[in-house]
Amino acid sequence: MSFLFGMMKVVSMLMSSKEAHGAWAQITLGLTLYDYRLKEGEMILQKKSHGCLIHISDFINEETGQLIIRNDDGNISEGNDARKIIFPGTNGDPWWDTKQLLEQMRTQAIPIFEHAHPDCQALFIFDQSSAHASLGPDALNAFDMNQSKGGKQRMQRNMIIPNDDTIPCIAMRGKPQSMVTDTGEAKGLEAVLTEQGFNTSGKKAKCKPVCLFENTDCCLARILSRQADFVNQISMLEESITKAGHICLFLPKFHCELNPIEMVCIFLIITNSQFLTLDHAVLGLCKIPVS
Repeated sequence: MSFLFGMMKVVSMLMSSKEAHGAWAQITLGLTLYDYRLKEGEMILQKKSHGCLIHISDFINEETGQLIIRNDDGNISEGNDARKIIFPGTNGDPWWDTKQLLEQMRTQAIPIFEHAHPDCQALFIFDQSSAHASLGPDALNAFDMNQSKGGKQRMQRNMIIPNDDTIPCIAMRGKPQSMVTDTGEAKGLEAVLTEQGFNTSGKKAKCKPVCLFENTDCCLARILSRQADFVNQISMLEESITKAGHICLFLPKFHCELNPIEMVCIFLIITNSQFLTLDHAVLGLCKIPVS
């Protein structure tokens, strides 16, 4: 946890007070609630398939804690808490995904921050989970394209051809390029690169299983993926935050056991050894009533 807050403090110091009001780190917590009646001397043999799963997504700040708005009496009214709690699983809520995270950002996190800190810019920090990195339905991704037009490949947004000497056709440099044919089909790799002046003869569409890191022109997808619009394609999460006028930062990739919330869980286990399970301690921390 100290690593995360330390990074938040450093980033906040690099930004002027007019631009930002602290750094908000998004954390997710999944836990299972068990209901056991034990006799004296008995121990729990837990199975992950038992119990009610709870998923919590929240935003924390080193100075002020959770992203909330308190009333004059100190209480928190409904809609003034950025935290989102779901109960996924069979007969429960849908599993947490990008759509729910984007909804949390749009209807809770960003509006609450802007109300609590008017005329300030937020810095939202996320880890490298797949939900955070999800691209939009029309995002540019060369490796999602077929070699030829049409087929099951999705439609991608138009691009701007790089205005530099990496493009063989000088006349095409710096110009917009449609990723859809005149007949309304998605263009393939071959057509896009041919329009830019590349000789695609004899080139395979994609390397299998993946391109070597040092390769620059091993296949058609690799050539196209190195162009600026493809390299700079951002996730839906980052796009939604930046469009709202705030800043989105992703932490470097790290092993899941090093996630800051794991540090909290370890601390709770150590300091609450009287609990036979971690669940009651965590639920108390998250202010979820346990019946």
